[in-house]
Order: sequence, then C-alpha cells, then structure tokens
Amino acid sequence: MAEPRKPSSRERGERDRKAATTTASRSKDQPKGQPKAQPGKGQAKPAGASAARKAREARGAAARRAAEKQRRRRTMLYSGVTVLVLGALVAFVVVANRKDTAPTDQSYAKEQKALAPARQAAGCSDIQEYPNAGGRHIADTARPSNWNSNPPTSGDHVVTPLPGDFYTGEQDERMLLHSLEHGYVAVQYKNVSPDQVAKLRELQKSYSGNKFIVMPYSGLPKDGVTITAWQHLQSCSRLDLSLVKSFVKNYMVGAGRNRSVAPEPFAQ
Repeated sequence: MAEPRKPSSRERGERDRKAATTTASRSKDQPKGQPKAQPGKGQAKPAGASAARKAREARGAAARRAAEKQRRRRTMLYSGVTVLVLGALVAFVVVANRKDTAPTDQSYAKEQKALAPARQAAGCSDIQEYPNAGGRHIADTARPSNWNSNPPTSGDHVVTPLPGDFYTGEQDERMLLHSLEHGYVAVQYKNVSPDQVAKLRELQKSYSGNKFIVMPYSGLPKDGVTITAWQHLQSCSRLDLSLVKSFVKNYMVGAGRNRSVAPEPFAQ
C-alpha cells in the first residue's frame, strides 16, 4: 500500500489562511460578553439625573438666601441694641451731670448756710435762678429781645462763643451768653478797686483751661461783681473769693460738683 502524499508548504499555508478567515468571521458574527454602551461626551444624560441636580441646586440657593436673611436680621438687631445702649449711656451721663431744678441736697444747703456771713459782708444776693429764655442763634447785627436778666443768663445769642480767659476790656455779651450755654461761669465787674481786679486775675489763672471767664462790664445795674451761669446769677457789692469759688464749684461744667443746667455742657 502506498504512503499518503504529504501536502506541500504552499498547500499548508493556503489551509492556514482559510482557517484564520473562518475564525474571524465567526467572532464577528457572534460577539461574546460585549459591555453595555455608556453615555459619552455629547450624549444626553438621563432625565432623572438632571432633575435631581436641579433640585439640589434649588435647595442650596434657598439655604443661602435663608442664611443671608438671618445674617441681615442679626446685624439689624445688634445695631439696634448698640444704638439703645449708647443712647441710654448718654442719657445717664447727661442726667448725672445736670439738674433741671434748683439744687436742694443737704450738702449744698449746708454750704450755702456756711457762706451766709460772707454774703452779708460782701453785700451779695442769694443765687438767683431765672426761667430759660431759649438759646436761638442770631446774626451778628441782630439785637436780642428776650433776655430776662442783667447780665443775661439765657436767650438769643450769636453763633461764636467767647473763649475762657481774663479780659481787660469789655466783650460782646451775646458771645459770653453762648459760652454760658456751654457750661461756662463768668465773673463781670464794674468800678471795683485795682486790688480786687488783681485777685480776679489770679483766680482766673488758677482755672486756666477751664470754662471760666473774667471781664469788665459797664452795663451792670450797680458797681461791684456779678457771677453768672446759664439761668443763674449772683450779684455782690464787693468781691469775696470764697463766694466766687463756691459758685464755680456748683455751676461750672467740669468742676467738682456740677449743678449746671447749660443746654450744651459737652461743647467747648
């Protein structure tokens, strides 16, 4: 029996090519385990995911608006409380430093009783309190018509106050009245002896930098010394320094015992 003929190398190559072609064709026609398609860039996302995202954004925006509204409410509350506290503090300071009625406490009464001999010796009146005539600012050329004491202790006056000092010449009473409105005390004199003027000069120096004014005034009703503060006046025939110091202590803003009723005690 004859041996079967072995295929040539050419025949073997042709056979292998056909087998490879057949396998590839089967793989193409019958895919196995192909993964599910995923939405890529440019593909529309599912409607459910878009709605959830919009809901989250809406909730976030609402939360931010609520937080901002609450922040504004807190800011307004804190501001209101601050204004109330400051207002109460200012009111307390003003009340603590002023009295709108005549002083009547025991220490003041005791002091005035002790000064009675000095008042009598110097020919002084008691301290007079006058009604408040107002404090309207007027032009430099205007003349007030509502003053109710001489020298004036309240009423219309010019815009510019008179600084604290010792003045050798007469000054504008309208300016002096503006100073009284700020809590000053003024000593005005007429036809007193040179030694009394020298004592007043030294006294004013001791109050340098404070709300204290000394000056002559020929319009006084009589010779002597007159001490004034806002709505208060004391007139004397002769100078007595103890009486002046007592008046300053009680009615000059910034002194040890302040009974001033000046409308603008914190102004300079």
